[in-house]
Amino acid sequence: MTKEFSEELSTIDIIDSAAIEAAIFIQNPKTTIAIANVVGAVWAFLLKEDISTIIIDNRQWKKNIVGKGNAKKTDIKRFAEEKWGDKFPEQDYADAACIALWNKRRF
Repeated sequence: MTKEFSEELSTIDIIDSAAIEAAIFIQNPKTTIAIANVVGAVWAFLLKEDISTIIIDNRQWKKNIVGKGNAKKTDIKRFAEEKWGDKFPEQDYADAACIALWNKRRF
């Protein structure tokens, strides 16, 4: 997965910067560690490509984009589909689009 992500990243045209959702705490310690490892790996690849990156807490981008820091998955998907249409086969894609929007709006 790491190798594929690195190869895919080189094909994406990122102009100025990227935002990554910070790792969240899950009751299961193994899951928390796995999420933190993924966030760290993504951050490292972006830094390697000289892409300015910010790590954002999920409550902050949700409040700024969806209007509620404790927005649920259904709230996020509804917002994303109202903004961009029914283009999100997975919840993670809707989250990523909203995080990218948060990053764009901060400038």
